[in-house]
Amino acid sequence: MSTGQILLAIFALVLLMNLSLSIHRAQIMSISDSMEYQIDLEANNFGHSIMEEIFYSLNRYDELDAFYVHLSDVSNPNSRLEYATYFGDTLYATVDLSNEKPLVHDVDGRQVTVRVYHKSDHNEYVMRVEYQSALNPIW
Repeated sequence: MSTGQILLAIFALVLLMNLSLSIHRAQIMSISDSMEYQIDLEANNFGHSIMEEIFYSLNRYDELDAFYVHLSDVSNPNSRLEYATYFGDTLYATVDLSNEKPLVHDVDGRQVTVRVYHKSDHNEYVMRVEYQSALNPIW
């Protein structure tokens, strides 16, 4: 083989390796994106189920503090709700209840905020979902 043919063969191998790396990079990015999407879905489901539980307990409106007021600090394991996802990640939720105050149309009630967090690779809590609603007593 002449020098020109050897350089051409080396160039062809470099192009083939570059194409192969690009394909693998695209596959890895696709997997990463779908895992992020799955975490978002799990966070939505977790937050929604907490809101349903709170709405279900409105028949015990006066006892809401006993169930939820201590769940307000995501960094404290005793002050949050936890949910293990299908992929082995853990989601964390906090519940903030306001004091009773006049809400819409001067009806007294409470504001509830549910926040769902995911712990990032840097050990920081990243909020994925936030639900807010007004709670009125059922008499």
